[in-house]
Amino acid sequence: MLAELKQIERKILLLYYVEGYSDLEIANALDLSVVAIKKRRARIIQRLKHQLFRVE
Repeated sequence: MLAELKQIERKILLLYYVEGYSDLEIANALDLSVVAIKKRRARIIQRLKHQLFRVE
């Protein structure tokens, strides 16, 4: 599923969950606001959960 994400989405998740960066550090690294990082991460996680638990 991670391979299906856009590069920026994958980078946000990897920096946060694997590297342990804070939202502020990610925002600075990607030149985005902290709010944008939090919103994007929440949407990405929601989308992944939906894909993972979707009943076919």
